Amino acid sequence: MSNKFLIRGATENDVDSVTEMRLRLQEHLFASNSKIWEMSKERIANLPVFYTNALKDQQCHLVVAEEKVSGVIIGVGLGTIQKHEEHIPNMSGKIDDIWVEPNYRKMGICKKIVSEIVAFFESKGRRYVIVLNYVTGNSVAEAVWKHLGFHSVLTTATVKRMNVKLQ
Repeated sequence: MSNKFLIRGATENDVDSVTEMRLRLQEHLFASNSKIWEMSKERIANLPVFYTNALKDQQCHLVVAEEKVSGVIIGVGLGTIQKHEEHIPNMSGKIDDIWVEPNYRKMGICKKIVSEIVAFFESKGRRYVIVLNYVTGNSVAEAVWKHLGFHSVLTTATVKRMNVKLQ
């Protein structure tokens, strides 16, 4: 099965496909938990610029999974090295925007995307704490991340201002 897919660094030619996948990811996240923040129209319109800039940023690695025969992009992931002056360790590798098209799941593609991102982090000469976020209620993501060794250490809770119970 692995011979059918190529995991590689994205190019500018992939930006439209990556943008479309990010929008499908957002739909999936909202379906998993309707209390998450929605992307603004401005953010949606800026996604191609965001990914184009990520391709040029030495601290980012945008990865795609491509079906070899058709050349169709079927998965994506973004790794970003972040500096944190106020924490120890003061660097982290952040995994974002992981998406594998539903018909291609459970084939090891996500694991290979993550492996490519982790290799990027290691190529920068240091070992980093690796962090990611996933939406509560997204059981698919929770299972994948636990399988890959990630554990929750921080929870973000939200409430609409008018629903805060102060009495």
